Amino acid sequence: MKIELKNINYAEFASEETNCYSASLYVDGKRLGVVRNDGHGGPDYFDGNQADFNKVNDWCKANLPKWEAFGSSGITDLEMHCASLLSDWLLEKEYKRLSRGKILFIEGGDLMHVSFKRVRKITQDHLDWFTVKYPERKALNSMPFADGFAAFKGAV
Repeated sequence: MKIELKNINYAEFASEETNCYSASLYVDGKRLGVVRNDGHGGPDYFDGNQADFNKVNDWCKANLPKWEAFGSSGITDLEMHCASLLSDWLLEKEYKRLSRGKILFIEGGDLMHVSFKRVRKITQDHLDWFTVKYPERKALNSMPFADGFAAFKGAV
């Protein structure tokens, strides 16, 4: 089952204990409804057919890997999965923003960068310079997007 969030509206200023957002929930390409959270620490709300929501929620509990945090683990339900999808969306947005104007690389497990004065967009010339200057380092910007994002996600 392919579960996606689309049309995400995220309000960082209103996010207190949880992320404040709303998004269209799609399952296998079909829109199920809207999932949202007010950002005050409460649960996600679902606007749509509750029977469809319950079916997807049960599938998540039965098929998704159990979450682990702070030495404990639990069942991954649809709400936890939506939180994970939103987190990935926010990280992807940050990765795109950072990689637009800086050369990103991983060193010792940490995310590092090289920036240039008055450069808003990294070009192939910048990446070529980086490769010559630091042949032992691999620029995330020069990797296929999925690989660079996976490395970025692992470092942050």
